[in-house]
Amino acid sequence: MDAWAGLDPLMAGSEIEAGSRLLYRNVAFNTYGFLNTTEAFAKAHPDYVKRVIAAYERARRWILANPAETAKLVAEETKFPLPVVQLQLSRNDFSNPLPGSEHIAALKAAAPILTAEELVRPGTDVNAVIDTLVAPSFAAGVVNGTR
Repeated sequence: MDAWAGLDPLMAGSEIEAGSRLLYRNVAFNTYGFLNTTEAFAKAHPDYVKRVIAAYERARRWILANPAETAKLVAEETKFPLPVVQLQLSRNDFSNPLPGSEHIAALKAAAPILTAEELVRPGTDVNAVIDTLVAPSFAAGVVNGTR
């Protein structure tokens, strides 16, 4: 195989174990990961939503303060070799806990694919939907201690 598009930890594993070479990486192509809930649940149970975000925030801060321990735990739980996990984690940015403009831009960049693959209803303004769905208010309150 001459080229492969891969996701970590598979890419990191291939680099470590097979000597594969990462040819190109553009973090701007990342569509990130988000905690999701419905508007109805968030409205009915805001304290539960804040509790989940607070748990993630404690974990994020712990990861930043304990990178070696994080890698060891992830390796143990996933059964991936420690060097693979260390490489994978080195490519993750845990510094920004709040969804914002860069996340919205990344999702909007992926929107044409969703439309072309008919993963959204015809006629849907995907960009407008993204604008309304990304709501950092819960996370901002937790992260800034104003929850």
